[in-house]
Amino acid sequence: MAKKTKKVAPKTRKPSAREFYFRIDAFTPSTIPMARLAEYMAGLAVILGEPASVHFVKLQRGSTILVHRVQSEAVPKVRDRARAVRRGDAPRDALRAYENINNMLLADNGTGELKERDAEAVIIPFPGERRARTRAAAREAAAARTRTSGCG
Repeated sequence: MAKKTKKVAPKTRKPSAREFYFRIDAFTPSTIPMARLAEYMAGLAVILGEPASVHFVKLQRGSTILVHRVQSEAVPKVRDRARAVRRGDAPRDALRAYENINNMLLADNGTGELKERDAEAVIIPFPGERRARTRAAAREAAAARTRTSGCG
């Protein structure tokens, strides 16, 4: 009698968890107040979504760099949501959190960015105080045009 052998399906490689970095240039890990760090983390969690799948790993040296790991099954959803925030067509809570983080960066005289580990491109830039300088420069230019045109 022939012995039956069980066919074993080849193992498919499950995508691994990915690390993302949120950099805040206004502080170092030793100078950022704990309460302020918690505010940034809360906003970032809303932007990324998937609360059960996004985990804090550590603060990295240099500027304040929040390292967080996203479980493999949530990586595509987190990427899509982050890209939607960048485009401005994300869910309202994510866009509100993005604005709140930019306002905190403005108050802290800083900027920030969200990147995926080993990726060169910034997923979401947070202009913070740079946005305020750009707006102020635009207002000054408009005022100068008004003065030189003789209007106003």
